[in-house]
Amino acid sequence: QMEADFRIKKYTLTGGCGTTRIRPAAITLSKFNDGTPGEGAIGDYFARIQTERRWYDTSPEGQFIVRAFIFRCEDAECIGGTQTPSTPLFVGVVTAEEWFTLRILWDPSHNAFWVGLNNGPDKPLYYGASVVTLPAKNPRADIRMQVNAENCLNGATEADTEIEVREVRTNESAVFP
Repeated sequence: QMEADFRIKKYTLTGGCGTTRIRPAAITLSKFNDGTPGEGAIGDYFARIQTERRWYDTSPEGQFIVRAFIFRCEDAECIGGTQTPSTPLFVGVVTAEEWFTLRILWDPSHNAFWVGLNNGPDKPLYYGASVVTLPAKNPRADIRMQVNAENCLNGATEADTEIEVREVRTNESAVFP
């Protein structure tokens, strides 16, 4: 299990096309593999809860959608992956400059990862009882920020963000040797 407190201090997202977006705060957890042979992370399952704002969002300035999803690595470096379930789970909304907490927990007894925002209820991300759960080839628990600024023909694009991480809390099962 992993939980962290974040604040989006500032951001810029102007212009844009395609996949231009910012994901200022995210937690990722990988604990198992489905038994697919091969090197690297092929067959590893990752759960992620993240904040996101896309260049075309019509929500009020400063608001970020919080979504969660599971993906399965399709290659050794986990550059390509398949989301399962195919639609990300809506978790809530956060506002820039305000503190918020993201959390994620693996629950193998229920074939699920549980994700939560602030003091709200945890929501399940199920991966199905038929998935074989061997130890992950590339176990990971991380905090990340991602910025995608696509090269647009229709003008300049700028995507930038600055965050603050206050405290990270975890239990022993989220720490890898």
